[in-house]
Amino acid sequence: MLSRFNDCLAPDSRADGDPCPPVMSLIELQSTGWAVVEKTDAQKRLPGIAPYKNLERVIQMVNYRHSRNGAEIRSKTAYDSQRDHYEETCSKPRSELA
Repeated sequence: MLSRFNDCLAPDSRADGDPCPPVMSLIELQSTGWAVVEKTDAQKRLPGIAPYKNLERVIQMVNYRHSRNGAEIRSKTAYDSQRDHYEETCSKPRSELA
């Protein structure tokens, strides 16, 4: 299941001009001008879950920092190998100038 960004409203509905994008995936963020300025990878290796206790469970995590027009968004993707589950989450945009 793909989690969507739902922390903020579409920019045209905001009176304060906050550069918050509408609900988007990471691909949509990049296609609308949010540039990836930092990317880090990490893995957690855990024991398997029953009935596959003998198999190693790997959780692959990637953290992103996106930037556009002085604003920043932090995003994270996670994939759980044993549950075959992918998830994206995102922070609310904040100004880099503040």
